[in-house]
Amino acid sequence: MIGVIENAILAALRTASDAGVLGYKYASLETYPADWDVYLKENLGLIKAPAAWVVYRGWRNISVNAHDPLYEMNFFLVAMAENQRNDMATRHGDPVNPAIPGSFQMIWDAAALLSGRNFGDNIGAITVGVNKFVEAPAAFKDRKISMMAIELRTVVFGKSIFDAYPDITDFSGVHIDWDVPPFGGIDAAPGTVGIQLPDPAHADASDDIDLETL
Repeated sequence: MIGVIENAILAALRTASDAGVLGYKYASLETYPADWDVYLKENLGLIKAPAAWVVYRGWRNISVNAHDPLYEMNFFLVAMAENQRNDMATRHGDPVNPAIPGSFQMIWDAAALLSGRNFGDNIGAITVGVNKFVEAPAAFKDRKISMMAIELRTVVFGKSIFDAYPDITDFSGVHIDWDVPPFGGIDAAPGTVGIQLPDPAHADASDDIDLETL
């Protein structure tokens, strides 16, 4: 589900870019790298602006019923603009060529494009949260770039494990068969491949724990 949402966000941006509705085209659209140092070492020369990355930040459970899970998922979209004119142009956009956007326009366009979008039957509409500047990696120190991020939140309606697997019941007890050195001799069905448990008749010791009474 997390990957589905990440890919859907990128696909929405890519579709708008390819259709020409933004006035500029993304040169790079990817999920946020787990390790920037490795990513930049392998791709630094390939990263072109306008660029955007989406990163998953985590969820919080907002359920009122343990068997009807509801999760608020949090993502950030990071946009990068570049302009050789000056630092202001990296934020405000090129004063001569509108096809070279600034980070302000990119992040505003992304917010307008993604706000209210729904990416699946069990996924709520995207809401836009905070906006912040992002410090550019040291590897970009010789390039005139500006990076900004917006928070994207959605609610995912999870399916209870009890609904997906109705034969599973509440975990209320556990049985343990102990095999102490020298090992061996415990197998409830010797004719079946593998060791079949439980086998209290041959175990060196057995325990039954009732979790409801703990």
